[in-house]
Amino acid sequence: MFGRRKYYTDRGVTKKGKQDGRPWKWRAGWPPWEPKDPIPPVDQKDLTEFEERLISDAERNLSSIAHKWSEKDDKLHHRCKNAADRYKNAKGSKNKEVPEQNEAIKKYQKAKKAFDSQQIPHISSVLALFLIEGDSL
Repeated sequence: MFGRRKYYTDRGVTKKGKQDGRPWKWRAGWPPWEPKDPIPPVDQKDLTEFEERLISDAERNLSSIAHKWSEKDDKLHHRCKNAADRYKNAKGSKNKEVPEQNEAIKKYQKAKKAFDSQQIPHISSVLALFLIEGDSL
């Protein structure tokens, strides 16, 4: 749909500019160069072929990036909307469950206090030995 992206390096652009801008070109024979008109001509007001190609490649790259970003943006927007709804639901349920949680904490602390106040029952040493050895059998 959009094609491959074309990347221009500073070195490549400089090399192409030097080739296009010099008033001669290489040839086989003697002398090894022949005169040519530089591209762009000194008095040209329109865009050069290289500039047009550079602009069209940049626009194609930007449209490709924009298309991919819009796809990701749609996915992220959907996820964000779902997350916002879940956050509102969780916040509402939190406000409803906090009193229940506080009540459960109070009951636990009361039961723990009652459990800790219980004394350890006395077991005879013979019974303890029987229970310990019976457990390993």
